[in-house]
Amino acid sequence: MRITRIRIVLLLGLSLFFVALNAQTPADSTKHKVFAATGLGFGFPIGGVKKTLSPRVSNTLGFNIPLKDSQFFLYPLIDFMTFGYDQNIKDEDYDYKLNNGSANIYGLSVMPGLNQFLGSLRLYAFAGPFAQLVYEPRVATIPQSQVAKIEDKVYFTGGIRGGIGAHYQLGDFYLFIESGIMRNFTKMEGEPVWIQTAHGGLKTDITKLTDKLGSIF
Repeated sequence: MRITRIRIVLLLGLSLFFVALNAQTPADSTKHKVFAATGLGFGFPIGGVKKTLSPRVSNTLGFNIPLKDSQFFLYPLIDFMTFGYDQNIKDEDYDYKLNNGSANIYGLSVMPGLNQFLGSLRLYAFAGPFAQLVYEPRVATIPQSQVAKIEDKVYFTGGIRGGIGAHYQLGDFYLFIESGIMRNFTKMEGEPVWIQTAHGGLKTDITKLTDKLGSIF
């Protein structure tokens, strides 16, 4: 079931990416290139939710799609965030609380962004809405067979986020770092969920591929 939901999130993200191809201009300079960005980093809980969540390594997949004015771009971004999870408040639907568990948040954001080009260095900022699937672990017990198992309490939520980033061309490679803050609209154990994100990785120039796809669609 979880794999199916992840595939749905990926398909939604890729669909939005292909729809947005109509907004791009021909790749005649670095300013008009389309990038696929894969990142590795962490989500750091902020405020009261730190009692429940703790950072673990997470992944991102995004696309930087330039608009007609190269100062602006569209940024579809998919998050695969993992957290350590310590349950502090007993769930009335379960007999026990869970410590040392693992929570997962899968998110899809579609955000407008603003560029600033400084030679090989590109600085940018972005902000917009997101949708998330949240998986909170629980301990389910079966008294008759004296068995306990981990299951997920799954729910859908929306939210808003914003951030800044930079990427630098180093030969044929494009290195990037990003940091931002997100806030979803559903509380976790009575606490608002604020998360500071920090990740970095590589961007791949996929302009030729998108040009071909753009001509097809």
